[in-house]
Amino acid sequence: HKEIMAQEITEDMTGKFTPGPWGVFHLANDPDTYGKIAGKPIITTGDAEIEICAVIDREEDASLIVKAPEMYYLLAEASGFMEELLLYGFNLGRKTLENWTEKYNKLMERKC
Repeated sequence: HKEIMAQEITEDMTGKFTPGPWGVFHLANDPDTYGKIAGKPIITTGDAEIEICAVIDREEDASLIVKAPEMYYLLAEASGFMEELLLYGFNLGRKTLENWTEKYNKLMERKC
């Protein structure tokens, strides 16, 4: 596990989507340095160069958050597929698609 300061903020942390892969790393299990957050997981880029999310309390949450880039691209692909179906005359229900697209866009705007 790499030692990463949870409070360190890099110039790359602009609030924009950071492409994957992301990784789960753990702070050093050193209470003198990290206090109560010693050994806790954080989310970083796969190379541990950029911190995506600060300390995560539960391992299960960290495992889900780290999949965000893949989910983002899969959802974008699904959106394109649905638009294509509508273009070729399949009736998905325009209102249903608009509601899904609105929720999808809101999800993508959220920051960690």
